[in-house]
Amino acid sequence: MASHQMVHCIVKDRGSNFSCELTFVYGYNTNAERKEMWNQLRSLHSNIKDPWLVMGDFNTILSVNDRVNGNPVAQTEVQDFQNCITDLGLGQLNRKGWQWSWCNKRDEIDRIYSNIDWVFGNSQWFMLHSEIEAFYDCPGVSDHSPIIISTDSTKQTIPKPFRLFNALLQHKEFNEVVQQAWGQKVEGYVMYSVWRKLKMIEQNARHMNRELSSLDGKMKLMRVELEKT
Repeated sequence: MASHQMVHCIVKDRGSNFSCELTFVYGYNTNAERKEMWNQLRSLHSNIKDPWLVMGDFNTILSVNDRVNGNPVAQTEVQDFQNCITDLGLGQLNRKGWQWSWCNKRDEIDRIYSNIDWVFGNSQWFMLHSEIEAFYDCPGVSDHSPIIISTDSTKQTIPKPFRLFNALLQHKEFNEVVQQAWGQKVEGYVMYSVWRKLKMIEQNARHMNRELSSLDGKMKLMRVELEKT
């Protein structure tokens, strides 16, 4: 399937079992012109049952924090994009590399940075390929940062699942980690937001888990409990 603002295809990696449906986007410059693209994505979504990636130059930011300098961001500028992502049940892939995906490359006084290039996945994608990240490479001579999606991680051994020690629930530091993660605003559908916040907690709690799993950590905890008793 192809239109003026997007191309849809199926991608398969010959070196592994990886496959997904992939939509490349190149959005028009104005809100009015992009409405057609949002409607086409909604129509496409109704027929997709497999892991799905939507990526490319959407030509629009997703929130007020996605632009530095330039004209002030009004909610009407991002509302259509936010509504579409919610309707499609998409969440943003974990991103690494370059902070901004676009820059006008003018003099310092007139320079504008923004995030208008995105990579999103549906729920089936995150269930199967949550470890795959979007790497934003150095833009070089272009005003956009190339986005690299590597499927190499799908060929690696699946890591052991994270198991949270019950004793960690009583630690003040862990409670602070939970409060900080749950206070973050995550764009996307509700379950993606919950999943992303849980991943934040997991990443920050791993070192505490390792401490508790060590003999020294266990002894220290037992001494604290003994003193309380």
